[in-house]
Amino acid sequence: MTDREISYVEALNEAVAQEMERDPSVFVFGLDVDDHKGIQGSTKGLLERFGKDRVFTTPLSEDAMTGVAIGAAMAGMRPIHVHIRLDFLLLCMNQLVNIAAKAHLL
Repeated sequence: MTDREISYVEALNEAVAQEMERDPSVFVFGLDVDDHKGIQGSTKGLLERFGKDRVFTTPLSEDAMTGVAIGAAMAGMRPIHVHIRLDFLLLCMNQLVNIAAKAHLL
């Protein structure tokens, strides 16, 4: 085995593509994930490879889209919700702390 050096973004893209290839229940969604330039290349080529049903853009609503991801995961899907800016990631904490973390109590 030869060592190879790739960037973090390339590694992320490669890992997502490998998992999507392996498991058809994996899908990627988030703001501008269908445009590889919008996510610094981390989703480059995924739309062309896996189609618009598994790689699609969403409205700018971190809280709502995190809720969608939680619901999809609870239904057996394997969502990858891409948050493009860390400073907005905290907006989804309501869904993570108050919904996902307590869902097993329902």
